[in-house]
Amino acid sequence: MQTRLSTSSTAITILTAVSIGLGIVTQIVLARWFGAGTDLDAYYAASSLPNLFTLVLTSSFNIIFVPIFLFYKEKDSVRDAWEVASSFINFLVLALGAIVLFGVLFAPLILRILTPGYAPGTPNYDLTLTMFRIQWPIILFSGVNGVMAGIFYAHGRFLRPASTPVINSAAVLIFTLALRSQIGIVATAVGSLVGPILMTLWLLPLLLRNDHYKPTINWRHPGLRRVGRLGIPWIASNLFAKGTAVIDTMLTSFLMPGSLTYLNYAYRLVTMSVNLVTRGTALSIFPRISRSYAQSNPDDFRLYFSTGIRFIGLIAIPATGIIFTLREPVIRLLFEGNNFAQADTLATAQVVAIYAGTLISLSFGSIISNSFYAQHDTKTPAIIGAVGTLLRAGLAYVLLPYLSYLSLALSFTIVSYGKVLTMIYLLHHKQVSLDGKNIIFSLSKMTVSALLMSVIIFVVWPRIDTIAITKPVLLFTLIIIVGAALALYISLLFLLKSPEILYIKQTIITLRKQNNKIR
Repeated sequence: MQTRLSTSSTAITILTAVSIGLGIVTQIVLARWFGAGTDLDAYYAASSLPNLFTLVLTSSFNIIFVPIFLFYKEKDSVRDAWEVASSFINFLVLALGAIVLFGVLFAPLILRILTPGYAPGTPNYDLTLTMFRIQWPIILFSGVNGVMAGIFYAHGRFLRPASTPVINSAAVLIFTLALRSQIGIVATAVGSLVGPILMTLWLLPLLLRNDHYKPTINWRHPGLRRVGRLGIPWIASNLFAKGTAVIDTMLTSFLMPGSLTYLNYAYRLVTMSVNLVTRGTALSIFPRISRSYAQSNPDDFRLYFSTGIRFIGLIAIPATGIIFTLREPVIRLLFEGNNFAQADTLATAQVVAIYAGTLISLSFGSIISNSFYAQHDTKTPAIIGAVGTLLRAGLAYVLLPYLSYLSLALSFTIVSYGKVLTMIYLLHHKQVSLDGKNIIFSLSKMTVSALLMSVIIFVVWPRIDTIAITKPVLLFTLIIIVGAALALYISLLFLLKSPEILYIKQTIITLRKQNNKIR
């Protein structure tokens, strides 16, 4: 069971790493060509609301739809499962299509709320309006993609849907490179739209080659009604609960140029790390804990929850230390040059220092929130998220006169831990046991090892940094430092007899024996 989980997690993690790599290259290109100024601020402002819909819809339909689809499938009712799927997909096309039409027609009105600090008729406003209209249709394709990916996951097929982020990242990069000289930053917005369209075409054979899919909507099916009862309030509340980027866009529209860019680069660096750490494990575990709940098997539920938290912590905890201690040289290596000055590097590094702590809270949050969704409880995480957004907006607004854009990062970090701790408390009362003793035991060993590793990096790096003058030397030096740091971290875990690291060691030994037998 754990071997299959490791295999699917590894495959998803590799594809996620490729997607993240392409995304980093895109951000490097944007930083070098446009710097931290009006063009990038306009792009991030225009994409904040479409990206929010994409984030919520993609995760929502997977989270809401998969447990219900599996419920019918586990009851040996494949026809009912697909009738719900068909009706839901067809309904989405109609509903999201109407929302897209509304957004394109009333874009100026939406921007008055989204970017109150941008004056109509200015270059900043006009550029934002153009890119907003281009990217708004993304939400239609993202919604459909989310449902189709959920069906793949429900069948235990991870490779095709897990490869879609690679397609999306590649499209953004290719269009940015190909059209930048003709239309500037708008090329990136065009690529952001083409990516989801290609993702839809990549997943569409699931419907076209399946005899169970019907282009109709059965409004009376109890499964579709259940999806609606769970989904509509959850999506509405999560559009509010996950509106971090929208809050950033609204508040930074009054600040100096580059503020939104600093926040976006820092946040993307951390969230890309979160995706790399959690996506494989979270996507692989969610159908399994959903199935465990559907089969009324609390032991399996507890096992998968504990396994997910501990293996995510194995990577997230040291990653936090590395990002915090090496944030400035990493940003300098990736983005500094041409139009991205040293001052921009230092400003972004300040934000990363604050955001770094959220890598752990966001990583654990993916497993914890999925545990609620697997039990068909979408309200609790949504309410917690909505309250957190209110608290975050209020805290950021109060601190804004004193800390400028740093207030947005600090408020987000504080609230993210509050949300995770609240969900753990409530989940503990829903489940008799979450294997808390073993989780704390394992995470404590990881934390001690990561702290010792980080202290050594903090002491050693300033002495080495003086020799890393050129970018190639800096890259080589960072690779050596990170490699040595991880080796130290793993060695400390061996000394502390971490169950997770010993399990990985035993798995490698077993695979080697199997390969030797094959030979």
